[in-house]
Amino acid sequence: MNSVPKRVATRTGIDPASWPNSEAISGDPLAWVTSERTARDIVVIGSLSLVHALAEADMVDEYRIITFPTIAGQGDRLFTTTTPANFSFTAIEPAGPAALTTLRRERDADRPDREAVPSGVAQPEGQAAGQQRACGP
Repeated sequence: MNSVPKRVATRTGIDPASWPNSEAISGDPLAWVTSERTARDIVVIGSLSLVHALAEADMVDEYRIITFPTIAGQGDRLFTTTTPANFSFTAIEPAGPAALTTLRRERDADRPDREAVPSGVAQPEGQAAGQQRACGP
């Protein structure tokens, strides 16, 4: 992952020694996603607040959620009540000690020819990771 170019939504800046090939998104992350998603898939790793903002703006087409068999008992939820409308489970597969669950919705304008480019903030060490993808219109 360190060798892949990344854009990071951050309030505190980026340490280039710790995160090579990373560049902060200047300005509003939703505006950046809006401009970039016509050319490529946007992958968010870890930022629940960014994912909620993208979902509220109807910019999420796929959730790829990696869960680990850990019960924390508290914390913010990805889905506040139920699975979002128009999404369906398309895959659930083991991923080592975790499980990868994919929820996807189809849109008429999906463009599978785009290249995936990671974007988002670093997942804190020791926490469950989640990937959400905001696809083009």
